[in-house]
Amino acid sequence: MSLPDMKKLRLFLLFLVPFVSVLVVNAQEADDSVTVENIKFDNNAGNDWVAINVEVKAKPGANTTGTSRNNSQYTDNVKVRLLIAYMRGGNTETIDYFTSEVELITMEKSKKYTIPFYMCGPVIKRERYNKEPYAYCVQIEVGGRVLTPTQKNVSSSLSTPERLQNFISKTMSESSKTDGTLIPVYDVPTGSFMKEAPAYRIRSKK
Repeated sequence: MSLPDMKKLRLFLLFLVPFVSVLVVNAQEADDSVTVENIKFDNNAGNDWVAINVEVKAKPGANTTGTSRNNSQYTDNVKVRLLIAYMRGGNTETIDYFTSEVELITMEKSKKYTIPFYMCGPVIKRERYNKEPYAYCVQIEVGGRVLTPTQKNVSSSLSTPERLQNFISKTMSESSKTDGTLIPVYDVPTGSFMKEAPAYRIRSKK
């Protein structure tokens, strides 16, 4: 190999090392203690409500993040947070952002759990939201640590880290405007899915 070729090789390796280091760090930081297995949308929940069913599972193993101190077959204190955006009547200039979360006291490892969230039907009808969301992401937090998302956690429109981070930032800053529209199953008022039922606002008890 000639001297110029050797110099080119050294330069290439100098550029390559930082990228390899980043990949190694990311691999070490990856945490799949709790994973999103599936996200299903049901547009026929009743009275125009939309159900978003998030299926999650805790990974087996005694040393996974959040493993219960009392029983290693369980993972404790898991937050499931849904971030989602809808366009109004197909108008890409007007996008509304929503977020809601639940906290699971404990999960039996290897067992799948379905976490239902609901979009308020009368609001969907009023704003003429598209049936398909503009974008969505499910964040999993275990023991105060937000786990790295996988392809199953996010919509195809958030295919790059930059798009995902921008979406999360936008949702967290804008979702206060739509508070109470996306709610977990335990906050859905009784009778909401009945025809012509009104939209109740759920306020936290103090």
